[in-house]
Amino acid sequence: MDWLRELARRLSMLMHRRQFDADLEEEVRLHLELRQQEKLQSGMTADDARAAARRQFGNVTYLKEESQIAWGWEWFENMAQDVRYGARMLRKSPGFTAVAILTLALGIGANTAIFSVINGVLLSPLPYKNPKQLVVIKENDSPPNVMDIQRQTRTFSQGGGINVEKMDYIGATEPVQVRVGLINAGFLETLGVQPILGRIISPGEDVQGGPRLAMVSNHFWQNYLGSDPHAVGNTIQLGGNSYTVICVMPASFAPPAEHADVFVSLWAGNPSAAADRGVHFMHTYWRLKEGVTLAQAQADMAAINRRLAEQYPAEEKERTRQIVPLHEWLVGDVRSALLVLFGAVGLVLLIACANFASLLMMRRLRSAGKW
Repeated sequence: MDWLRELARRLSMLMHRRQFDADLEEEVRLHLELRQQEKLQSGMTADDARAAARRQFGNVTYLKEESQIAWGWEWFENMAQDVRYGARMLRKSPGFTAVAILTLALGIGANTAIFSVINGVLLSPLPYKNPKQLVVIKENDSPPNVMDIQRQTRTFSQGGGINVEKMDYIGATEPVQVRVGLINAGFLETLGVQPILGRIISPGEDVQGGPRLAMVSNHFWQNYLGSDPHAVGNTIQLGGNSYTVICVMPASFAPPAEHADVFVSLWAGNPSAAADRGVHFMHTYWRLKEGVTLAQAQADMAAINRRLAEQYPAEEKERTRQIVPLHEWLVGDVRSALLVLFGAVGLVLLIACANFASLLMMRRLRSAGKW
């Protein structure tokens, strides 16, 4: 930000250039008059005193130029001269100008576009609390298994799963289908969601026979509930059942790999599936405890796998679970493809610069009569 402040300072000075020149002129005049007065008091004539004062003060023009350099005027004047000269040269050769601009625009535009993608996919952190602690289990799991992992784990601080299904929403007009995220308590806490209105579901409510509660996305709140600030506490109709709205999500929130308009407890939305250990349909996310490594979490998960296989051989004997950092799982094979593409468009920019340099060289040779 220092360069922005410096640029603002220089622009402010440029706007007050005339005042600066007038103040500088007045200061030089005062210095000369003081020195001339000293010489007059020593017995010199007026002409001799004036000449001696100028000799003692130095070259007035040179000192003014030094003052302007110190205050940054030279940088602006040189830049303005370069811009004016460049504009004149471009106006003289409109065809050359068009080809040169098009050549550079292709290279720079392609690089800008692909870098924007790389920045969003590879470089920018995920929009969740402490995203480096988030991991995902590649294999889908059943709700009872998720609950057992939550109870038995020594390396995860939080965890939960989600499965998205379509349900009919009956609003003020005709029914529409919306995407409903069937979750268990822990899913939203793991991602660190802070609702803008209300609260998220608690473990005590995520049980068999628990209340039907709905947590709506910001998109759903705006488009179907009219951005009602008093939406919390109202009821909505989903899949033929009434759900009480308990929170509104922020606009920036979305599950890592799923799209959902509304989130409800799996026990409320599909209680039969919630109790079935053999139905592996939930995609689960987990948060590592502070200081826990991926290898430690994988070893902990291997021990849980063995215990579940011993307790429930019919459903769990052949199953394993592989833990992957969330960012790595989301990016997947796209990383290498994006880097290769970035290298390709970088080469395009180099070719564009080489072509532009060739155009300048040919133009120079032509103007010199050597081509």
